[in-house]
Amino acid sequence: MQVHSFFLLVALLVVPFCTSMSCSDKSLFEADSTVLKINNADHDYAYNKVASCATLTTEKNSEVCCYIKLKFKNHQYDETYTQRGCETIDEDALYGVDFDDIIDLYEEFINGNNTNTDAKIEVKDLSIDCNSRFLQFVGLSLLLLLL
Repeated sequence: MQVHSFFLLVALLVVPFCTSMSCSDKSLFEADSTVLKINNADHDYAYNKVASCATLTTEKNSEVCCYIKLKFKNHQYDETYTQRGCETIDEDALYGVDFDDIIDLYEEFINGNNTNTDAKIEVKDLSIDCNSRFLQFVGLSLLLLLL
């Protein structure tokens, strides 16, 4: 029975390194901007919520891959949509700054950059969770403790 536990532990440790997908691949926004890729539909890039962003890689070591849930209203269609994905945030921006300020900044950028003559995007709710990596370490620690 202990042999199976050992193989399970090895598999859990190796899988994140074998599947190195970039955080920007699951982003809600166009490359290097806050313009939404899709502004007229519900869409999920992160199917497992916070866990979807835990093992994704970032381009720089000083960045963190965070889970983002965005609820917005598209005034052209008079509809409210919810999208979930991952977003890279610089670690320096997270320390020493009130997290609500970061969320407010994102809301301003999204509201300002997603307007044109036909549609105006208005952020209704935005949540960002950057503790994804720590959840993975806690889970592995608990598994080791149980072995």
